[in-house]
Parts: sequence; C-alpha cells; structure tokens
Amino acid sequence: MPRRRRPTSRLEFFYAAVILAVMVGASLWLDRSGRLVTARVVAKQERIVVGYEPSGAWDRYYQVAAAFDRPDGSSAQATVRVPKKRYDALREGDAIEVRYLPQLPAFARTSDRSTASVVREFASAIAALPLMVWLAAGVTGLWVAARIGKAPVIAVGMAWAVAAWPMFFTPPSREVPRPMETMAEVHGITLVERSPARVVQTRTRTGRFNSRLDVPYQVVELGLPLENGDAVLAVDAVDSGSVKGLSHGARLPVRFEPSAPRDAQLVAGTRRFAEANRYHFVVPVLGSTILGVLMGLAYNWRRSARQATAEPRTGHRGDHGIIPIEGGA
Repeated sequence: MPRRRRPTSRLEFFYAAVILAVMVGASLWLDRSGRLVTARVVAKQERIVVGYEPSGAWDRYYQVAAAFDRPDGSSAQATVRVPKKRYDALREGDAIEVRYLPQLPAFARTSDRSTASVVREFASAIAALPLMVWLAAGVTGLWVAARIGKAPVIAVGMAWAVAAWPMFFTPPSREVPRPMETMAEVHGITLVERSPARVVQTRTRTGRFNSRLDVPYQVVELGLPLENGDAVLAVDAVDSGSVKGLSHGARLPVRFEPSAPRDAQLVAGTRRFAEANRYHFVVPVLGSTILGVLMGLAYNWRRSARQATAEPRTGHRGDHGIIPIEGGA
C-alpha cells in the first residue's frame, strides 16, 4: 500500500501560515510599539534576486545599514530598505530616521513605511507579474463567457492563448545604445539551468514538466565605478560559458549609457538564451488554456441545466392549479 503524503502537505501549509502570521504580527507590532530614532548610514547595498525565468529576469532591492544609539547607551544596527532615488542620494554618514523595536533592534524600517505600505508594495509587485496578469484576465474572461454561452467560452479561450504570445514567448529586448566603455568587477555569478529552479513534488511523484532550459545562462553582477567616486551594481545575463575568464573578482570590459549605468552589458559574451528558451512554457500555457476552456464549458452546461430545471412549467396545471374566486367586491 503506497504511503500517503497528505499529512506532510498539511504540515507544510501550517508552517507557512504560522510564518506568515508571525511576519504580519511583528510588522503590526513595529507600527504600534516601534521607537523613532535618527540613525546614520554606515553602509549601502544593492541586492539582486534572480527570477529563474527562461528569458532572464531579476529583482533589485536597495538597502542601507543604519546605526543608532539606544536609550540605555548601547548601540545597534539595522538594515532598512529604501527606494532607488533615495538610495542614490544617500552617502555614508548621512542621517536617516528609522523605526525599530526596542525588544529587537535589528527589526526596523524607515519612518515613512508601515505595514500598509509594505502590503501595497507586495500586492503591486504580484500584480505586475505577467503570469498573474495573464491568469487573472483569463479566469475572469472565461467566467463571464461561461455565463453567456459556449461560443463565447471558446472565443475567450482562443484570445487567452493568443495573449500569452507577447507575455511569455516574445523575449524582452535589451538592445539600447551604450556608447561608454569601462572596466567592471564581477561581484556575483548565478547559473540558471532550470525554470523554475525547483519543480514542486506532488503527493505521488514529481511532475513530468521538464524545467531544464535549452540554453542555460549566467546572471552576472558587476561593480561599476562612477566618475563621482561612487559605484553602482550593474546586472547582465549571458549564455553560460560564452565569456572567457568570468569568475568572482575578475575585471571585465563593459559598455553602458551614462544616464543608466545599472543597465551596463559585458562587451564579451553571447545572448542566444532569450530566443532559444522562448517556448519553454508552451506546454503549461496551452494546458492551462485547454483546462480553462473545458471548465468554462462544464460550468456553462451545469448552469444551463440548473436554469432549465428551475423554470416553472407552463400549460395545464392539473387539479392542483389555482381556482379563481367568483364574484367581486
């Protein structure tokens, strides 16, 4: 008899719910009981999170380390997130106002941010994902079409599949003029061979979807010095193995536009991966479309059947019909 995996799934869901509750509770606690203090910037850091997408994608976060003195005379330090414009304007030694928990000084954020703003930022980031936009539009369109008829369901399903082309199968273009050239130091290298990076295992076995990319690529983080003595973190993606001498700490030539140094690209290397991996999600996309259309047709059929059953019968009412009262007032 095969071993059932349902208890493990429920336990994982419970852990996720507990972690989420703790995070939200701690954030609300910070709003309510946090202490405002003027801190000083001691370090700046740009953090890159690779998205493991077939055509190359990453998110960038701007953080500063802020040191401050506590009422008991001790010192503490916390890392807080700031927007790009403020990050570029800040320098080491500048003052910045933060709110921290006296019981946990490392848990802090800038005074202009709250739980509500964090939730809004998270919701905006999720809503901006092409996959979420495509899914939400398709599910909504199919639900409305299913309440109208079978032909609208099929039409919406076809439109849903066509809409996936520019979202998933048209690789983004990064070809822009970059007239300046300089040397940049490699700060990080991430090899992307799969998308997604890990296939979720079901209760019985791992899904059959092959996550291995046709052309693996490397996301390279580059420290780019500026004329004012500051430095920014540029990010580029190249075909795996196409740049000779690519290693941590290596100095390689890059081209960039002075107004957008973070978009600098390596002079060497090829970028075939975006085009070669463009059809990586064709099976899941078509599967989702077909499944959505079938569910829409099933919903329409059941709705029509319920309406037909609920309609009152017309014609002969039999002996139990309504008997008019003769006479009048």
